[in-house]
Amino acid sequence: MYQVYLIDDEPWVLIGLERLISWEEYGFCVVGKSTSSKEAWSQITQLKPDVVVTDIRMPGLNGLDLLGKIREENLNTKVVLVSGFAEFEYARIAIRDGAFEYLVKPVSKDQLSDCMKRLSKELTALRAEIDTLAVSETIDMISKYKNASSAWAFLCDMHKTKINKRRFYMASLYRFEDDQKLICAQNISETVFDASIVLIAKNELFAVIGSDFCELPQYHAKRILDYVKKICDTSSTLIFCGCSQIYEEEIQVYKMFGRAKNACDSAQFVNLDMIVDHKESDWEGKNELLRQIRYQKSSVTESIETLEHLVTSGKILLDELWKYFVQMNRVYAESQNGKYIDERECESAEELLVEYKNARVFFEMLKNKLVFNEAARLMEQIREYIDCHYMENLTAAALGNEIGISQGYLSQLIKKETGKTYSELIQQKKLEKAKELLQYSEKTVGEIAQETGYSDYYYFTKTFKRLTKMTPSEYRKKYEL
Repeated sequence: MYQVYLIDDEPWVLIGLERLISWEEYGFCVVGKSTSSKEAWSQITQLKPDVVVTDIRMPGLNGLDLLGKIREENLNTKVVLVSGFAEFEYARIAIRDGAFEYLVKPVSKDQLSDCMKRLSKELTALRAEIDTLAVSETIDMISKYKNASSAWAFLCDMHKTKINKRRFYMASLYRFEDDQKLICAQNISETVFDASIVLIAKNELFAVIGSDFCELPQYHAKRILDYVKKICDTSSTLIFCGCSQIYEEEIQVYKMFGRAKNACDSAQFVNLDMIVDHKESDWEGKNELLRQIRYQKSSVTESIETLEHLVTSGKILLDELWKYFVQMNRVYAESQNGKYIDERECESAEELLVEYKNARVFFEMLKNKLVFNEAARLMEQIREYIDCHYMENLTAAALGNEIGISQGYLSQLIKKETGKTYSELIQQKKLEKAKELLQYSEKTVGEIAQETGYSDYYYFTKTFKRLTKMTPSEYRKKYEL
């Protein structure tokens, strides 16, 4: 049954309106009525009826004002306005402001019956549309609300659920591997916990769980997963689950969904049949890995293998993987004369999941594009050797002999792949190391000169300034952390 609230300042008109038709016949029930628009507004915000039928000419808050307040609060309520005058201006404003219908008194039985038939049809279609939306589409609808409490109210109202306020909240998203309909758990929120809201659409289940104890939301997320597995046939498919971090007080539904979705996408990407938590900065080595990639402290292969391990173990989620991918792609592209993977083919973390389906396919692509190219492989060896011996008096002949190619081919390869001569490549490495030490260490400029292979302090300072337009001391002052 859809809920109707009736308003008219004339008591006898209000009684007549309630008795005019059989509301149940059209799928409605009258949940409240009032002769005071102020009292009516208070009850409407509590009851959140599907339909309000109100007289326009009311003392204090008139029908058009009431319609405006309903729209301002984003209540999912249809409004039928009634007037004793067939005034065009009233009708124009009512239609402009989103009224469902404008009826002129005296309202006949046929008029009201026809109006409620059309209303019932529209409400049924809207509810069916909401039920078939993906969870993400439903949350997108919620995100349009101006504040968190309005979004929360809409979410509760849409699924006819009311929960008591709690101190801590967490969201969890459950997704079947295939597109089978997730028909289970209409009563999950009551079965698992009395302070949760559950959306079920297509192959996803989204739960917002509230608790007065910080540790309980995650416990209840696990209970939901166990419950879904128990009542659904999961023998031939996986259920991926991701959880947001825990929020206090403010009920940020859209933000919680984004965190839970990222964690769930990550679980699906690495094919993990377990709960993946979204914990910001939960791994201390993230910045170190980025530094290793940025300064090429490790080879392409090592960086990819490290990244793969961190992703498959759940320490790095999909949105973070995208950042590392972009960084690695651009840094290592320099060693291949700008020949890197076109990032426009995959412009976001979500597209990584769509394009590559899973982590294994993605990391195979990375290795094929960035490593398994003969020139790239040789350049990797060259860089690795230079990384270890740049501070020595390393000649091109000695390096070529070390990796098994002639001095001439070595020089040609370096020039072709980097656009630099062998000497320039050595100089670039020394400069990078000097910059790193100036930025991250407390060593003196003289000590840094010695460590990077410059025996002459003044030659080091002169070379550094020629290449960077700054002295070592100026660089340290500008970039020191």
